[in-house]
Amino acid sequence: MLLLELAILGILISTNKKRVYKECKRILKKKGNLILDHQNELFEMFALNNESIQYWANFIENYCDIKRVLKNGHLIKRLDKHIKTPIRKREAHSVSAKSKVFSENPLIYKEKIKKMGFELKEIKYPHTEIIPPFLHNEINKNELEKIQRKNCLKLSKNWKSMFMCFQFLTFLKPIKK
Repeated sequence: MLLLELAILGILISTNKKRVYKECKRILKKKGNLILDHQNELFEMFALNNESIQYWANFIENYCDIKRVLKNGHLIKRLDKHIKTPIRKREAHSVSAKSKVFSENPLIYKEKIKKMGFELKEIKYPHTEIIPPFLHNEINKNELEKIQRKNCLKLSKNWKSMFMCFQFLTFLKPIKK
């Protein structure tokens, strides 16, 4: 008989992250798994809204020494001036409307999680958006939901879903010492 214990966590606040992973590793049974739900940092590329512009400004500023030609904060102002996007509307009931949400990048998560003492077994993208969110109100929502229901599980392992899904699930196994 295989004993499995799952720990499912929602949003991890960055200040407590190491402690949470350490505690999960401690309480998991020998063959236990840790399943985490993460906000997907890469979704901002697909969303095509004001937060997409902020994502690219942060990416560029962290990628190279752009500060030699643009002062801090000037890149976002220039991008906003030239690229017109819809403003992201946060639902009142959403967690991200009430508090800062920490996002993860699925491309680098495997290496990051090793430092926490876990091995990445699998990543899934369970709720793939078929079109950018700002277009949802312009089409038949019932038909969109049918398409998404039909395709979400099928697409949950597709690499393209990495950009089209606002959340992702990670399935982790503790690294044995």
